[in-house]
Amino acid sequence: MVHAGFELNGQSLSLKVNNQMQILLPSNPSTGYMWVEKGIAASLHNLQLDCSDLMTDGPVGQYGKGGFQRWVFTAVSPGHSVIIFHYQQPWDEMAVDQTYKLTVVVSE
Repeated sequence: MVHAGFELNGQSLSLKVNNQMQILLPSNPSTGYMWVEKGIAASLHNLQLDCSDLMTDGPVGQYGKGGFQRWVFTAVSPGHSVIIFHYQQPWDEMAVDQTYKLTVVVSE
């Protein structure tokens, strides 16, 4: 499995068909901020989203504790896709704190 974090923001990543990729981004949903997918379903031409989940650093429900959001994708065909996440409070779509963008190029 290939691992991608915030250090790859704005960059490209190469995968081969059937390889898996995990994106792990720091998040603090207890304050209302989390990474929100922007148009992933429409832009994923060659990737399949296998799972997305939230991992916390402390007990569930404890306010102010950070954690991570995780997405796992499988490369299903050659081509390229652009993954974009906005770090924001989901109810305030106009206020974007950060943007994460990763271009994924898949080859045979």
